Amino acid sequence: MLFIKTKDVQLPAGNKPAFVVAHDPETGTPRVFKVYDTENFRAAYRVESKELLETECEGIQWRGPRVPALEIQRALSFFREVHSRWRTEALVHLYLDPKTHEITVEAPPQRVSVARCEFEATPTPEGLRHFGTMHSHHNMDAFHSDSDTAQELTAPGLYIVVGRIHDPYPSFSPIFAVDRTKRFPLNPGDVLDWAAPADEWMSRVIVEGASPVRTAGRLIREVVAGDRSV
Repeated sequence: MLFIKTKDVQLPAGNKPAFVVAHDPETGTPRVFKVYDTENFRAAYRVESKELLETECEGIQWRGPRVPALEIQRALSFFREVHSRWRTEALVHLYLDPKTHEITVEAPPQRVSVARCEFEATPTPEGLRHFGTMHSHHNMDAFHSDSDTAQELTAPGLYIVVGRIHDPYPSFSPIFAVDRTKRFPLNPGDVLDWAAPADEWMSRVIVEGASPVRTAGRLIREVVAGDRSV
């Protein structure tokens, strides 16, 4: 049996050894020890942890639901209208229904500026759980500023920044905060049911009577005066 040695852990006494994860003052790191605690003696020595422990790597594997496309569109409509009127950011809360595992969005009362959103504390709707926030960076790319990072570390959850909100396909930067100490970047496709058209589909589109244009960073193949070479 493997124990983690803390002040509150009592190791079993007897002739059978116990394996203990404890701080090693000589190396300054946690190590695994084999400990004998008998009536006549107590002995401990280091052992190779790979013989006892499975490998674990730092990171995140998302197993939660994705924000539905309709909810993303609702948030984007709100962000775009706020920016069109006042040229500021805006924010919505993400709420998770534990029974259906669906995420919905809701705009709280908030004070906004060109580069900041401050929202008022509001009761979580009955039957739902607060799951994070989504906020806009209007015409800028999606990224997490220093103030965003500080806010995200106040509570665990999913935090999504949306950039270039007026583009047909905005940029998204989602992260998940854990234990108020660690933030993990996420693949937008893992947490958002929202994607630009597949390149394979776009390659099948031929537009006649116009010159090539660039939309949302994607070059659309067009035909000018019947020339299919473009």
